[in-house]
Parts: sequence; C-alpha cells; structure tokens
Amino acid sequence: MRVTIAIFATLLTAFGAFAQQGQTGPFTRQEADLLSSVWPQIREAPAFEEIDWEAVGLARAPGGSEARRLMATHWDSLRSAARFSDIDWHAITEYPPTRRGQQDRASVSDVFTAQEAEQMSKVWPEIRQAAAFEEIDWQSVGLPRAPGDRETRRVMAAHWDTLRRAAEFSDIDWEATIEYRAR
Repeated sequence: MRVTIAIFATLLTAFGAFAQQGQTGPFTRQEADLLSSVWPQIREAPAFEEIDWEAVGLARAPGGSEARRLMATHWDSLRSAARFSDIDWHAITEYPPTRRGQQDRASVSDVFTAQEAEQMSKVWPEIRQAAAFEEIDWQSVGLPRAPGDRETRRVMAAHWDTLRRAAEFSDIDWEATIEYRAR
C-alpha cells in the first residue's frame, strides 16, 4: 500500500503542472486529496519540515516547490485547520500569488510565520549583537534553531549587517532592506 501511495504521489508531482487548480490553493486536486488523507497525522507536526512523510505513506511532500514553500511559511496557521479542505488559501496566503510585474509592500509576514516573528522579536535584543547571522547561538537564547525556512535564513545571513541595525525586530523594513518582492 505504501509503495502504491508513494508511486501515486510521485506521478502526481510529475504531472501536477498539467492539472487544473480549483479550491485547493497551490495544489492540484489529486495533491489536495493526498494531503486530505494524511492531514490528521501531519497537522500534529510543530513545523512543516518535521513531517515524516514516509511514516504517513508518502515518498515526499506533495506539490511543487512554491506549494511546499507556502506550506512551510504558513504552517502555524494551516495546521490549525481541522481538515485540509477547511483551509482558506486566499485568507492565509493571498493565493493565487501576485502576478509578475505587480509588487506589494513586503512585510514580516512574507518572511516569517506569526510564531517565528514573535520568537524573533523576543530574542532580537540579544541576537542583533552578533556580528554575523551564522554566529548566533540559538540555543543560548532559548530556541532550538534559527526560525524560518532555508530561504529566510539565507536572506537573513546575506543582509544581517543591515537587518541588525533595527532597534526592534518589528522595525525592519523588509522591502527596503532586501528588496523582497511578495509572490
């Protein structure tokens, strides 16, 4: 059964670009059906990156890279839905993404989940003293690792000298600092 589901998930991913998207946010109907079937188990994970896809019978997370990025970025909000089909993609992520050429003002919610932003705000006075983002000892400030996904951490590291000048984490102007374009 697991092998069948894994093969099915792989095929869906490969052909997902050709499927119509309905009320399933960034996922094809088939991908949304797969996620619905495992939702009770995966929504218990504290972070999207911590989901054990093989344990729920899937080879990897369904969806394309943008869909997985949206899930990781908004995991705290998404996992509060009792059923996958209850997710209001437009309210949570303003899906569909802004069309190319249009630009919205970037904010902290484009970069961090609400929980991650709260964590960063609490530790900001301490961590902003670090000369480099890579030098931050996250455990010493009470966090197991740096908040945010891989891309967020990359951006923070690349722009650390500018970002750490903000007296408060909430003072960071993401748009001006990193020229972040909301997607």
